[in-house]
Amino acid sequence: MTHRVLASALAATLLGGSAAQADPAQAAPVRTAVHVDFGTRTTVAPRGYLTDYGLPFTAKRGYGWEKAANGKALSLVGKGVRRPSARGRDRRYDTLMQMQPAHSAAGQWQMVLRNGVYDVTVAVGDAGATNSVDRVVAQPHTAAQVVLVGGFRPTRTHRFFTVTKRVRIATGRLTLSPAGGRNTKIDFVVAKAVKDTTRPTARVTLTGTSLGPAVYTGSVTASVAVKDNAGGSGLKSVTYALDGAVARPYTEPVVVTTPGTHRLSVAAVDRAGNVGRASASWTQRAAALSVTDDFTTGGTVSPSCQVTGLDGVLANTAGNQCAASKIAFVPAGLSLTSTAGQLADDNQQNALYKSFAAAGGTFTVTARVVGPVKQLTTDYQQIGAWFGPDQKNFVKVEAEHNGTGPPHLTMFYRENGVAGIVATTTLPGLTTARTVDLVIRSAGHQLTVYYSLDGAALTQVGAAWSPSAVSAWFSGSAKAGIEVSNSGSGTAFSATFSRFSIVGP
Repeated sequence: MTHRVLASALAATLLGGSAAQADPAQAAPVRTAVHVDFGTRTTVAPRGYLTDYGLPFTAKRGYGWEKAANGKALSLVGKGVRRPSARGRDRRYDTLMQMQPAHSAAGQWQMVLRNGVYDVTVAVGDAGATNSVDRVVAQPHTAAQVVLVGGFRPTRTHRFFTVTKRVRIATGRLTLSPAGGRNTKIDFVVAKAVKDTTRPTARVTLTGTSLGPAVYTGSVTASVAVKDNAGGSGLKSVTYALDGAVARPYTEPVVVTTPGTHRLSVAAVDRAGNVGRASASWTQRAAALSVTDDFTTGGTVSPSCQVTGLDGVLANTAGNQCAASKIAFVPAGLSLTSTAGQLADDNQQNALYKSFAAAGGTFTVTARVVGPVKQLTTDYQQIGAWFGPDQKNFVKVEAEHNGTGPPHLTMFYRENGVAGIVATTTLPGLTTARTVDLVIRSAGHQLTVYYSLDGAALTQVGAAWSPSAVSAWFSGSAKAGIEVSNSGSGTAFSATFSRFSIVGP
């Protein structure tokens, strides 16, 4: 919710029960209580009350009247009424203000008030007439709107109506409007802050492939639901901490891909400082080596690049690894629009990945690209499948434009930031094939790349290559994925992947 920010000159002080009106030359106090009697210029308010006789609202005064239709300042001076006092009657009911007077714009009343929750008491009616349908709405046209008086029709035996209801102030002002009434007559208003001592409630829900109570395989999504109590002060913040890390603002479900034991803790704080807490603990095992994503069935892309069927996006040194606007599901599959980075430069965007257990060292990664691939016309444009722990350590098989002539297929690697090429070969059939499979195979921690056009037998490119840091590459939470880029070229292009799979021996 958007809050109106009060001018910093408004001092956070109390009214203190004084019946005197605020000095117009001074900034209005930010009150935490309201005691106002409506009447005429000569009305003497009860002890502890302000008298309001219709002056327009000003920030210096901190209360007054404005037009209900457009919020512009309005004078209702002369529209107050005083009736003869009656023995035994509370004299606050002897005077009133006509909120919808004849031959004048309808007025709504406002007072600067510190944000919070208040019990608001309003009295309407007229000791000398029954010609009104009284209606008073607090905080009109906002999410916090409360109908205090819903259409009171006075009679000779029942001339007044007094009600108390709870109202949340989030705009820095209490507003009372007569909208929907007829000749509404307000006698007095009292608002007292309600101390909120109730904690918000919080709940953490886990989703994923369950192997039993609190045990999952593959990625786990932790969703947080919070709620403040009815009539509470409202939520101020919601944060979460994963595995004891520094707390962060919660904005969307948290996706965890790393195997192990995890705990997610949540703190929900309301505007009164009450803290509600919740947590969830679980054990997570790496996904089994039999994963196939059919992107032609569609999916969603979140602002943080959580893509249906995949686990995340590989971090880069710039911290801008996610460019969600360049990822989209289309009828043919998952479309990636190239970015001006590549894994070899450690600044690749949208290097999407799937996490899996690779410690055994035997698996096959396959990415199918929808052909024909005719977009590779400028150097450094490439479409690839990759495997490795990060942007300084990976191997990839890439269809690329490299110099003159037809496109090439290359086995490229990077280890500890040092790049190299195992082999490259021309691939003229890339521009006519209906499908192109980019394949990385591992056997005994040795990596080999292949390609296939239109589902034909796999063709190997170059010899096998092995990284020196075997345990870092072939871990229980290894990563393999897809990417496109146009590093060195200002010409972006799009490539569509119809499927992605990781299969064990």
